[in-house]
Amino acid sequence: MLLIIEITTVILSFLTLAYTGVRVGRSVAGFGRTAQRFQQQVEPKAARLTRQGETAQKLAFRVMERAEVLEQRVAILTISMERMMVLASAAAEARRKIGKVTGYIGL
Repeated sequence: MLLIIEITTVILSFLTLAYTGVRVGRSVAGFGRTAQRFQQQVEPKAARLTRQGETAQKLAFRVMERAEVLEQRVAILTISMERMMVLASAAAEARRKIGKVTGYIGL
């Protein structure tokens, strides 16, 4: 009789262990399905973000190129302005000298 009780206890322990294993297996399978759904939702978003990042990078390179062109134009304008200032200074000096000469002559 004692042997039957022990065997029954062992069988119940195995059944409990098996039931627990089934529950854990179901939980893991559910987690796996949830992970698959999440991956299916995230992958397109990640791909879209990657494309948007690449587009932003291309735009940034274009902006940098245009900024370099503008820097070159500003340098050219700066040189032109410096030349104009030199010419204006020379013209003012010439006007003063002409004024002195005309003052001496009496014109």
